[in-house]
Amino acid sequence: MTTTATGGTFFNVDASSPVAAPPVISGISASNVLIQTATVSWSTDIYSTSQVCYSTDHAYGTCTSLDATLVIAHSVGLSGLTANTQYFYVVKSQDAFANLTTSGENNLTTANAPTISGEAESNITDTTATITWVTNVASDSKVCYSTDHAYGTCTTLDTNLVTSHSVGVSGLVASTTYFYVVKSQAAAGA
Repeated sequence: MTTTATGGTFFNVDASSPVAAPPVISGISASNVLIQTATVSWSTDIYSTSQVCYSTDHAYGTCTSLDATLVIAHSVGLSGLTANTQYFYVVKSQDAFANLTTSGENNLTTANAPTISGEAESNITDTTATITWVTNVASDSKVCYSTDHAYGTCTTLDTNLVTSHSVGVSGLVASTTYFYVVKSQAAAGA
């Protein structure tokens, strides 16, 4: 037992007994499921921590770092996933009194990596160019370019999911050779 004083009143707290019921988890969902990443979200009825454990074999052997921030709206990013793969996951939340709740199993399937072909340049001027390409599944569009193969400058990601891509590049310097890569990522289920 610990005796605690507050405002002139003394009371006893038994640290070995639960002070509250464990968090109730609800509304589990996966969003922004791409080739290698996904976001898992859920709610709890009381403020609690956030963690997701996942695997491809129901063992949940990989866990995200524990987010110790006590919240009721939880959102955890998963990374390093494999394209076109089903993952099984549980979410975990623990309140300030160390009451832990683990959800039942959920699943998500990462997006297919699109096949890119037909890259071409057109409408080349002293300061602009248009880069086009085709993907086998509807995907977003982005071009990264540079004069030294570092590809350090990128266009703004076009999130429209299309199979025929066309991206304008501007701010180029006349009589300069540029190298570029095109990038496309499909949404889950593609």
